[in-house]
Amino acid sequence: MRRFLLIPIFLLGFSLFISHLTRVSLWADEGWTIAASAAQSPVAVITDWVVPDVHPPLYFLSLWGWRQFTGDTIFELRFFSVLVSTLGVAFTYQAGRTIFNHRAGVLAALFYVLHDLVLVQTQEVRHYPGQMAMVSLVLWLYWRFYEHPTRQRSVPFILSATALLYTHYWGGLVLIAIGLHALIYLINARQKFKPLMLSFITIGVLYLPWLPVLIHQITLERPNGLPHALENTNWVYRVLLYQLIGIPEVFWLMLMIVGSLGVFALNPRSWLPSQRTLLVLLAVIIPPLLSILINTTYPILSYRALAVIVPAAVILAAHGLSRFRQPEIIALIGFVIVFSLTSRSAAPIDRPAWDEISQFIVQHSDPTDLVLLENDTDEYALDYYLDARVAVAHSEHIREYTPDEYDLTGLVTGFNGVWIAKLGWTYDERDPFADIRPQLANLGFVQSAPEWHYGLYNDRPILLWRMDKQPDDTPIVTFGEAMRLARAELAVHQNTLTVNLLWHPAVQPEHDYTVSILLFGVGGIMNQDQRPLNGETLTSTWAADGVYFDSHVIQNLSPGIYRVGVQVYSFTDETFSTTENARTDTCIDDPECRYIILGSVTIQ
Repeated sequence: MRRFLLIPIFLLGFSLFISHLTRVSLWADEGWTIAASAAQSPVAVITDWVVPDVHPPLYFLSLWGWRQFTGDTIFELRFFSVLVSTLGVAFTYQAGRTIFNHRAGVLAALFYVLHDLVLVQTQEVRHYPGQMAMVSLVLWLYWRFYEHPTRQRSVPFILSATALLYTHYWGGLVLIAIGLHALIYLINARQKFKPLMLSFITIGVLYLPWLPVLIHQITLERPNGLPHALENTNWVYRVLLYQLIGIPEVFWLMLMIVGSLGVFALNPRSWLPSQRTLLVLLAVIIPPLLSILINTTYPILSYRALAVIVPAAVILAAHGLSRFRQPEIIALIGFVIVFSLTSRSAAPIDRPAWDEISQFIVQHSDPTDLVLLENDTDEYALDYYLDARVAVAHSEHIREYTPDEYDLTGLVTGFNGVWIAKLGWTYDERDPFADIRPQLANLGFVQSAPEWHYGLYNDRPILLWRMDKQPDDTPIVTFGEAMRLARAELAVHQNTLTVNLLWHPAVQPEHDYTVSILLFGVGGIMNQDQRPLNGETLTSTWAADGVYFDSHVIQNLSPGIYRVGVQVYSFTDETFSTTENARTDTCIDDPECRYIILGSVTIQ
């Protein structure tokens, strides 16, 4: 009957994990993870993606396998993390129950699902939920093996510990803590120490195939340490404390201290940690201490990686609370639930609005457009959202990592328009992050639209630029004396029509013209009227022989075949009630020379 208490905990955890699963957009590391797990084969995942990076392969191979049976939506990709964290709840309960008792296991499972860092990392396409779940599993199976070191119990411990190492390198710090625990208590007990020693040796042997890759990653791929590693400062330590332990920090620390100490009595040394509590305490203390120590010479400090201590921390706090009387336990559980659901010690990191940017690009693109990804490590996040609906080139990545293969001329060949998504930039052409627009200008492209700003990310501007190939002097049509239409492209995305126009004024326009897109269908004529580029540019500010991009998006069209025309007019009074058409220089489509037909489209 007591195990039925786990049902509401699992339901609470699952609901918290899955709620708002797609609320925030992808960030750089998620985009990279999705790209890596989309490789053609498991071997390609390892050789092309994992080896040149800083991670072991197990999570990425698992995600690759998951994607063979599911779709590629953000919900489906992040749901894999939800399943892993749900397993983590079960493993945490088993670890708490086996090392201490059933009450401690139930409380540990509850604290696990309420931990903000668990929740935040569960809602990402990353390997951190796996590392936390594996730590709980290893602690559980180690204690079973420690109490009765039989061959049958050694195999699950060996496999889980090896899997932990292949999931995240910081799992090795947890295994050091476990090894230290075994050394302290079993050095003089040969019957138990020998099988444990053989188990650790077996784990090392199973990890040997990956050791050269680890050395390669440290010495060649990241010789100067991990990117964005934290510094050893008091402020960083305080941040790590509340993110890893939770808030209020004093409350959780007190529970962990109570869980660490022995029986409260005046007998000599009776307050010292027992074998059980010292195991969990070492798993909490050793990883941060070693990380801080290593960080002095090789930068590695990261709160995400140090999430390996979260399972041990919640188990220790649960053991501390389980030692209170039942009325106090109920009151404190109520406090924990209310406080955890109404406050946050960790939150999703800031991330650019790549979903919004990609939606804008796709809506305003046609088959002659190319997107150049000049947004550093966020390239794969934006690429995911673009989702092959428009041609994409990872231009900045090529310049930085394989400069010998960089051929901008080849990249833009066959395209008339170029979108440039930029995250920060310099003017130094030797810098792979330099402004690429001068290079495009040398290839005959000109900036044809105002610069779009999407705020800052890590103090770097998020920008979107539009450039078009310089048109020749033979326009499709000229409206009035000024409005030369140099190019026109039509694109259909489901029930949305995009009409891209490129204007090349013969002289400076005297009026602020309105462009009308006409749709001739079975049901009659529809029109969408707006100033160029949704009013972002006024034709009266255009210069003679300039190049101006203009895009019109018409959504929610009914199925059918439409002839698409364009008309240009201006208002002749201040009340915007009287119009005057800019007559076309050809009247082949309209005897009154009001519009021309650009082509036909089919809406399915």
